[in-house]
Amino acid sequence: MKVLLIDFEYSRLCSDITNLLIAQNHECITALALPTSVIPAIKIGNSADRKLHRILAGISDSMHLHSARATYNLLSRIPTQAPDIVHILNIKEYYLNLPLLSEILTRFHIPTVMTVANPDTLYKNPNAIIKRTKHNLRTIEALLYAWDTLNIVVENRVYSEHPILVDKPVYIIDSTSTDRQNHYLSLYENLS
Repeated sequence: MKVLLIDFEYSRLCSDITNLLIAQNHECITALALPTSVIPAIKIGNSADRKLHRILAGISDSMHLHSARATYNLLSRIPTQAPDIVHILNIKEYYLNLPLLSEILTRFHIPTVMTVANPDTLYKNPNAIIKRTKHNLRTIEALLYAWDTLNIVVENRVYSEHPILVDKPVYIIDSTSTDRQNHYLSLYENLS
């Protein structure tokens, strides 16, 4: 099995999953906005992309709707990498364009796992100058509804029952669990 992990930086979870996949003779490709010397990784955008995304999202309350160039460059690598599973580990940062990501991953029929720390962060930005929460909610609901290969992971039952996730397969993996990487591996195996 070949898994593409997408993360803002080489987080503990990303490291744990990478190590487990490699130990079990699976192939792991990592894409990071902030690459590290620890592992080879596909670079997602640059600091200018992230700063512009943060500024635009901060003004217009549009967090997941920028960084199209950075996301497109990442997605252009997918046909050659041909992952069996894509796992988006961090959506809280300013580095991905979710509509573009969903469109391409759906087009290629790639099962996708997205870890969501809090479903509200998908459409609410408390720091935005111009609040567009209702518009964002409709946009994200439509995106999630159309993204038929998407599977959501949350850390508790309360988040799993969030109204925005009602039409999606939702899995609960406790973020404090010491063996959560094993739970993710089981999920990948079920989806591939």
